Formats: sequence, structure tokens, C-alpha cells
Amino acid sequence: MLKTIRKTKKEMIFNFSFLVFSFVFIVGGIMYGIGTLSAPKRGFFPFWLGIILLLLALLNTKEDISTASKSGTSAAWTFFPESDSFRKVSVTILSLIIFSAFLSTLGFPLSVALLMIMSLRFVEPIRWKSVLLVSAIVSIVCYATFTILLKVQMPVGYLGF
Repeated sequence: MLKTIRKTKKEMIFNFSFLVFSFVFIVGGIMYGIGTLSAPKRGFFPFWLGIILLLLALLNTKEDISTASKSGTSAAWTFFPESDSFRKVSVTILSLIIFSAFLSTLGFPLSVALLMIMSLRFVEPIRWKSVLLVSAIVSIVCYATFTILLKVQMPVGYLGF
């Protein structure tokens, strides 16, 4: 029973934090000015992101309450459902930090390839041949999409691309 109370309390704290976070985005969007769909201002995206987060938080709260009331306990939800989930999340966060750290040094295509290698190989282990092939394809497609088609200036590394 004590575990159920602790779990319910943790879920409610999470839901409350999510609600506060969504209100921060909504208020920030309003402060920057929302604008319209045809002429959005700086706060347009944060405002609507806050609305979506608010709806998701309310839905999650409703689901937790209804599941708890049906079973008489808290919802059967854990933050890390698998034994190696924490490792996967940690590797993903580390790979994103490495990506941002080396973006200006290595350039966009090589940084994307490095991010994909870390994600594919160390988060969910896949054969090296597949990892290298997918990393190369994703890197080329991203480079072509952003640099060639959309004409977005991406960081250029020491190798010149």
C-alpha cells in the first residue's frame, strides 16, 4: 500500500510539473505576442506548444485518476519500463550533447553521421554495416534537404562541408 501511495504521489507531482511547464509556455507566448495563422508573431509557436502540453497533461492526469479508481491502486506505469531504459536515455542525451559540441568543428554532415552512429549502435544495437549505411544515407539526405534544397546555411567543419 505504501508503494501505491508513493507512486500515485510521484505521478501527481509529474502531472503538476507538466501543467506548470505548459502554463509557462502559454504565458510566454502571450507575452511575446501570438499573431495569427497567416501572420504569426514570436510567441505563436510557444503558445500553441503550451496548449498542446496542457491538453496532454490534463489527459494524463485524467487517465491516471481513472486507472487508479478502477483498480483501487495507482496506474501500472513506470518511468523506465525496461531494465536498460536508463542507459538508453543516457546514451541518447550524451549523443545529443556530443552532436551539439562537435557541430561547429566537424560540420553538419559529419555531426549528423556521428549522432546517427551513436543512436543506432549504442541505444539499440544494430550491425555495424547497417549502422554505417543508415548514417551515411541520413547524413546525405539531411545535407541535401537543408543545404541544397532549402538553402539553409549550416555549420561548415574543417573538411569544408
